[in-house]
Amino acid sequence: FGSSHLGSNNRCDRSAAMMTPEDTRQCAAERGEAMGETFPVVQGTPIGVPVGAPQIPMGVLVGAPPLTVQEQVVLNYRTAVLCFSGLDFATTLLKAIAVLASTRDSMWLSLAVLILGPLCGMLGAKTLNRPLVSVYFAFCI
Repeated sequence: FGSSHLGSNNRCDRSAAMMTPEDTRQCAAERGEAMGETFPVVQGTPIGVPVGAPQIPMGVLVGAPPLTVQEQVVLNYRTAVLCFSGLDFATTLLKAIAVLASTRDSMWLSLAVLILGPLCGMLGAKTLNRPLVSVYFAFCI
């Protein structure tokens, strides 16, 4: 939709005869044609910044220290545990649903309990919680 389509409510699309002097000035300012006038520069301020929060100037990059080799290994293992526990959760859940649909015995209940292991693995890997990952490791053995 261009600025010249019919029925536009934009004040800059009207003919010069229908525009007020104020409209003409504002349209010229929107196009970057200030016509010798100076407009005040207004600096925006963020809304909702907590009192006492550190003020970081615009354009300044705040960097984190580089990761050590051990931290990189942990993050790689975290991704692997997330993938494996997600696959384990999905397959165990599908198996429990299939057993529940085919027979009405209580085997699906034991499979539902086995879902707790992969669930602990996903939560532990996501939050880097070693005891939860250990629970998943115990379920895998």
